[in-house]
Amino acid sequence: MALARPLSQRGAALRARAIIGACAIANLVHGPNLGVGALAGMVPVVAAAVSTPRRAVVSGARAQESVHSFEVPGPDGEPVAMAAFKANRVLLLTNVASQCGLTDSNYRGLQELQARFGGRSFSVVAFPANDFAGQEPGTNDDIQAFAASKGVTFPVLGKISVRGEAKHPLWAWLEVQPSEGFGLSSILKGPQWNFHKVLVVDGKVVQHYAPTTSPESIADDIERALTGLKEPGSE
Repeated sequence: MALARPLSQRGAALRARAIIGACAIANLVHGPNLGVGALAGMVPVVAAAVSTPRRAVVSGARAQESVHSFEVPGPDGEPVAMAAFKANRVLLLTNVASQCGLTDSNYRGLQELQARFGGRSFSVVAFPANDFAGQEPGTNDDIQAFAASKGVTFPVLGKISVRGEAKHPLWAWLEVQPSEGFGLSSILKGPQWNFHKVLVVDGKVVQHYAPTTSPESIADDIERALTGLKEPGSE
């Protein structure tokens, strides 16, 4: 897999601002209006991410060895072990929202990936989060009903947070893991908006993708990951 060259801090900041701008445009054209005030509120968040060292916000996040080490809320709010997804050796994790300008295209594209690769030890795993402009305000039941209306067959888990002090330990861990390549600076591995995506192989982080990266553009990486799987116990 070709590796992306890390950006300088200035380049990372510019790229992050571009992502926010693209998401704002998507909201204006395709979905709820992000609003100037909400957009302005995002800028200090990005600036802080660029100016401060990357770190786990939840104690012990660094100590975990695998995605499979964590428990997350299920659709009913009860804990679900990520080890339950171990049979699917390639996972695409993403934070989703029902009222984002990126929602329709991403739900459609994610389901297309699930339909294409779902029989080959692959699954999308969606994490609803209300962290960005309040665009996932509903209950778990509301979110499940919305996902069903989109015809998705991949798991949509319980609502969590993917940023700030309430960030779930899994997502804190994802931020600090080395990966084979990433289009943004490593200090911006955490979600900057809805539909950040993380490709995981055998419990380890392989690649992060910005919110504006379409699901279909990740298909080749998924194919390479599936093709490159080794039998358990092989060198």
